[in-house]
Amino acid sequence: VYCDNDENTRNLKVESNPDCLNQLNNETLCEKYILVHVTADSNTGGSTLHYLFDLIGKPSVLIAKTPKDASLNVNWTQLSGNSNCIKFSKDPEYVFSTVIDNIVLFNDTDGTSNYSDPNNTNVEKYDPLHIKWDLVNLTESNGKKVMLEVNATHVNNGSFSLRFTAFGFQDHNEDLPKLLHTPDSMQIDIIASNIRSNYSSPRIAMELLMVSSEDKSEGAYKLNRIRNLDDEFTPGIFDVYNILSPRSNNDTRGAFVQFRPVCYTSHYRSVSYSTESRHGEVQTADSKDFTYSLPSNFFSSVSLDNALKQAINITFGQPDDGFYSHTNYISFSFLIGLESPATEGLSMFVKIFSAVGLGVPLLVLIVGGIYVAVKKYRS
Repeated sequence: VYCDNDENTRNLKVESNPDCLNQLNNETLCEKYILVHVTADSNTGGSTLHYLFDLIGKPSVLIAKTPKDASLNVNWTQLSGNSNCIKFSKDPEYVFSTVIDNIVLFNDTDGTSNYSDPNNTNVEKYDPLHIKWDLVNLTESNGKKVMLEVNATHVNNGSFSLRFTAFGFQDHNEDLPKLLHTPDSMQIDIIASNIRSNYSSPRIAMELLMVSSEDKSEGAYKLNRIRNLDDEFTPGIFDVYNILSPRSNNDTRGAFVQFRPVCYTSHYRSVSYSTESRHGEVQTADSKDFTYSLPSNFFSSVSLDNALKQAINITFGQPDDGFYSHTNYISFSFLIGLESPATEGLSMFVKIFSAVGLGVPLLVLIVGGIYVAVKKYRS
């Protein structure tokens, strides 16, 4: 028996480039900008979440938890590289943001899938700030899901694609690796297709920046590995990695990044078209790394200096998988959200299967025992 629980859900509303036309009075200019605002109101009347997807500068996502009646204010005349030009009418309770700082193509000559190797000089970085992103799709599904898709073509004869998806409910995503999202989290997918390379052993990697309203004196992000015995949703992958802010790591209201160490080498995601991902250590980031990104437009310069800022590198691929040139396609998914990641539990299918698998032999044993006992008694 399955009962839908509406207590822990949110209703999503989306707007694109809020108030841009009123301020700039230039429709052509506003159409070139991609700044999407998603409002996620709680069905229980609690705080409101605001998701901001920004492709004006470096691809950035910002999640803010505010009082229910708080509204977003964007100063479009000051948006380029200025602090405090994106605000809320009431101070947020918590803010967390991630930035795709660079997409990297490097020559994995030693086959370790280690982009962070300081001795590797065969590295080509694509700064997303200098890439032209085109809006492909922006959809809202009955107030329960909002998806933004953007694409950058003509990148070494190939393309980079990004997909941002906000959810108003908890469930596994439909596509592999079927990450378990909550109403307080969203998923980001990055795809590199047909990127030309002159390297003999090319791989794609990503530099990801993280910043929260937690003070840097509170500690650092912790990278935790969780191993699950159940691979029902992502066959063959038993690990989940969580990057937890200090408050989230201490079971209080913080933020997290979550991913499974798997990426896919075909548009059709399946086990046969999968390979592993590798990640480096969480490192300290500097305020200047966030220049021309959503956090630099939201935080004041002083607040950004004091905020908890860190970074991590993620490489797509594993040794002996033929490198990126084997398929010229790679896709990777990860979650970001507030509070703590959802805990994976056994699905109803696994519970029923286990119950039948254990229950039938036990039932046979009990019935057989009773039969033997009765037969001996009668004898």
